[in-house]
Amino acid sequence: MGSIIIFFIGGVLQLLGITVVANLLANKILPVKTILFATLFMSLGIIFLNSIQYFTIIYTTAVLVFFLKRRGGTWIISFVAPMLSFIVIVIADYLVSWMVGEGLGFYLHDYNNVYLNFVFLIPNFVCAYLIGALIYWILYKRNFQGVLNRNGFVIVALMAMTMAITYLFIYLEGALGFPKGLTSIYLILFVTFFITISIVFLIMDRIRKEHDKHQKQATELAQLSDYTERLEKLYTNMNTFRHDYINILASLHGYIEQGDTLQLKTYFKNTITPLKTNLTNNQNQLATLQKINNLTFRATLNTLFTKAKQKRIDLHLEITDHFQMTDEQCTTIENQLAELINQHQNTKLKLNLTPSGIERMSSE
Repeated sequence: MGSIIIFFIGGVLQLLGITVVANLLANKILPVKTILFATLFMSLGIIFLNSIQYFTIIYTTAVLVFFLKRRGGTWIISFVAPMLSFIVIVIADYLVSWMVGEGLGFYLHDYNNVYLNFVFLIPNFVCAYLIGALIYWILYKRNFQGVLNRNGFVIVALMAMTMAITYLFIYLEGALGFPKGLTSIYLILFVTFFITISIVFLIMDRIRKEHDKHQKQATELAQLSDYTERLEKLYTNMNTFRHDYINILASLHGYIEQGDTLQLKTYFKNTITPLKTNLTNNQNQLATLQKINNLTFRATLNTLFTKAKQKRIDLHLEITDHFQMTDEQCTTIENQLAELINQHQNTKLKLNLTPSGIERMSSE
């Protein structure tokens, strides 16, 4: 009876370890209370272990997926984190067994003892957590989340296949009674699976970066083309004004000679004032853009000026002097300005542009 209790407690602790590792791989979205609840629900699978054996993994994985998704995890992370945690636990178990066997000549499966299994839980968990921490660093510190989001179905399928192969080997080991010497072979196989998955991640990430690079280049070319067309249009408008100013002066002279004050005011309001405003805005916009040395960023700002004009926003950007900006600073300013334009309509915005971002001076 005592061995059964120890077996059950050991199983619960192992499930707790799996949950902790899965939570780490999911960027620690589960609080402690939820981890304990998830482990409690997963522990029900131990009761059915004798009847459905390794199919309990499906149940425990489903429980983890449910809790991770409920706490705001994406579908991809909610599936990948539990499956990857099972694989990590298996690798850690065989790694510790191999190290103890090779170092001390002690092989756990030579002793059919529940208490020894219980003792091995702590080093297994420590090893699994360290492996999980390494994967966490790769995923979240090296910005590999985009690979998961873009290639979610492939990665989930790959994880499921790896889990199936892993537990198939474990089942065959118990069913066929493989000798202890095969432990090192299992370790090599599992590590090979892990490295294969990592290589797939790297390849997908490389493809993603190349795709983003080409997409960015296409966007920049389109913005530069639009910027060139807008400059040509501004130049044409200014030349048109130079040719039309004689007609404007003649019209003003005619209204003055006739003493038609009402027509003069109307002409001034409908023709001169909009023309003056348009020329002033164009001149200010050109002066602003010329202070930016990054041609791509200049083209992007030109696109945002056009968008602001479409929303009837009188946009004024103040730049005190010429300055250089990194791509990251340019992206930050682009996002801030785009957000401001999206939030306003039929208004006037006066903003101060600095390398650190946009400062709002006034709005009407």
